[in-house]
Amino acid sequence: MYYQYIVESIPVSAKTIAKESRCDKIISKVITFVTNDEWPTSTDPDRFYHTRKHELVVQQNCLLWGHRSVLPQKLRQHILQTLPQCHLGIAKMKALARNYFW
Repeated sequence: MYYQYIVESIPVSAKTIAKESRCDKIISKVITFVTNDEWPTSTDPDRFYHTRKHELVVQQNCLLWGHRSVLPQKLRQHILQTLPQCHLGIAKMKALARNYFW
């Protein structure tokens, strides 16, 4: 599975993303909307997701936009601090982050 490949190549597990997604107020709501295929009228906090509702999927209880994981707010800083440890150079590191996260 492509998603499993992505998750294995990043410094955080799918279980951690799923756990933090359940705790994230907005992402947990969006996961429910995607899973049940029932979207309410757009509200401010989830408006950004509402406009992309046809591009969002849930796999292993993680929200994906295309092939990118939608990270819960709590994990974003951790990922940004951990990725440079791979030492690929700034351009490659930014490209890597853009490929896998949104």
